[in-house]
Amino acid sequence: MTNQRKRALENAVVTYGYTARPLEAIQDFILNDKPFEGEARDWLAFTLAARSNAEVDWQAMGRHVIQDAYQFPVVFEGYEWESYKIPGGSYTPDFLYILSNGQRVCVEVKGSKLQASYRDARARLRVAASLNPWIIFIEADKTRDGWKIETIKADSGLIVSMLNIFKE
Repeated sequence: MTNQRKRALENAVVTYGYTARPLEAIQDFILNDKPFEGEARDWLAFTLAARSNAEVDWQAMGRHVIQDAYQFPVVFEGYEWESYKIPGGSYTPDFLYILSNGQRVCVEVKGSKLQASYRDARARLRVAASLNPWIIFIEADKTRDGWKIETIKADSGLIVSMLNIFKE
């Protein structure tokens, strides 16, 4: 491996928090036509599926942030794993985590509040949190210093007003 390639591999490990194993496997695939297996296949599948740099950055750190915030180990992590039906359509959080105590945590990752779709995604997140109060919904905003985490509280008034509509 050339020094330039070693530096690039080390930089990816430091920047994104990945172990060297999947990156070395990707290098073996490119240089030696070796097939992807295990951790390398999972890492590459996620990296190709992610829709933003913020999501790629969260994928590297999110498990640790969630474990620190809720004090239980993460036993499952999924990217765009499930959708929730809400009035007017559906909502798919970026990440789903299941903690060892059975609690579900859905995370919406945002790189900036200035994104064109921010207000729509935020509204859908609030509705999903209100209709599923047994699930923790959070918004993770990428900042210069790391991540700002906001728990989205269920709005009981929204549920009551929706029930009143169906009552009429």
